[in-house]
Amino acid sequence: MNNTYFELIGKMKKSVSIPRDEVAQFIENYVFFENTHITNDKYLKVVSNGKVEMFLFYNNSNLIITNGKNEIALTNFIVGIFELENALYIKPVTKSAYLSGIFITFNFRGVCQYLGFPVKAFTNKIVRLETIFGDRSKNLIDKITNASCNKQREKILNEFFLEELKTTT
Repeated sequence: MNNTYFELIGKMKKSVSIPRDEVAQFIENYVFFENTHITNDKYLKVVSNGKVEMFLFYNNSNLIITNGKNEIALTNFIVGIFELENALYIKPVTKSAYLSGIFITFNFRGVCQYLGFPVKAFTNKIVRLETIFGDRSKNLIDKITNASCNKQREKILNEFFLEELKTTT
């Protein structure tokens, strides 16, 4: 692993949590991460894992994402499955060398249930969170940001996705 990847990923602390049963049939996991040693300003190539994931950053963290043509800074977004010929590159942006957030991995049923589209609709796409969840995304981010620990964030996510289930079924 080269030094750039080690700076971002190798020093990152993470914890994985499984959603409660009602949500787990649609979401594989929540991954809480933080890295207090972000010092690089280089782009890293993202390797697709074949999953659709939702990213939530807090503590003034975000990513700059580029496909080599367009560049966009995002804080809360959903990334679809990217084909190898459509490579993405990311660069973390923080105000204090501190990157923290959560990514949520949807299974195929979850993409259809929560996002309202077939998986194919998310191929080679990045979608802002508010495009899918509207004002509810701002409320979610506010609660996540103000939570004091990952256990609270997990509870907030479970409650959010349970409420979404009620509105989509």
